[in-house]
Amino acid sequence: MDKLGVKTKIDDFFFRCTKHSNIDPDEPFFEMGFINSLFVMQLIMFIEKEFGIDVSNDDLLSSSLQTINGACEYIIRKVS
Repeated sequence: MDKLGVKTKIDDFFFRCTKHSNIDPDEPFFEMGFINSLFVMQLIMFIEKEFGIDVSNDDLLSSSLQTINGACEYIIRKVS
């Protein structure tokens, strides 16, 4: 899957869960003001189910899963 396809799926997930569009893809999730830890867990479950990736605890703590672009790059690395 290409980066645009991954980003589209992540953007759709964010919109379904938050009803926010035009989110800065480089802004850390918690700095957005409407994201909480429950949302992050939902995002992880979505990534695991949608892309067939097992997200490790180490990955949760890394900076790669703190922004939309970071999540997209993480997914592409894992599925490649």
